Parts: sequence; structure tokens; C-alpha cells
Amino acid sequence: MRVSLTISGGLLPHLGAAHVVDSDDLTEHDKHELQRLVSAATATAAAPPARSPLIRDAQTYTISIENAGATTVLNATDGSVPEEFAALRNWLRTH
Repeated sequence: MRVSLTISGGLLPHLGAAHVVDSDDLTEHDKHELQRLVSAATATAAAPPARSPLIRDAQTYTISIENAGATTVLNATDGSVPEEFAALRNWLRTH
């Protein structure tokens, strides 16, 4: 499984920089943690909260999950980031 996080918008330009994690490069513990986080984030992706119009300089986060020939794309914007999405996003930033 390959999972990437792309951040756009906000006050600081990110220039399309992405955090990419390939499960083949992880320890067994981290592989299981990544799978757990992906499962939780995709389970809650069907109904993300509405974006707050009060946040003008919000960052948008895109998580792409490539697994067994299929790709799943999750999106969230500051002010409407589900807890499970945030957990996966934060984990990807540190790995």
C-alpha cells in the first residue's frame, strides 16, 4: 500500500509537496498502524463535515491511498477535518 498526503492553500505555499509512505518500507508495527488509520479514515469519509466559511486561509488536505490496484482519495479542509482523517494526516506527516 502506498499512501500520500498533499497539502494546498493556506498562508504558506506548499508548492505541491507531498508526504509519501510505502508500506513496504515500514516495520510490521508501522504497517499495522497505517492499515488501522487508513481503515478508520476511509470508514468516516462518506460524510465529512461542511467547511466553515469563516476560515478564509484554510489548508486543503488530499490523501491518496493506492492498494491492490485501486486508488481511494480522501479530502478535507481546515475547519472540517474528521478526527480519523486528522489522525492519518498527522501520522503521514511524521513518517
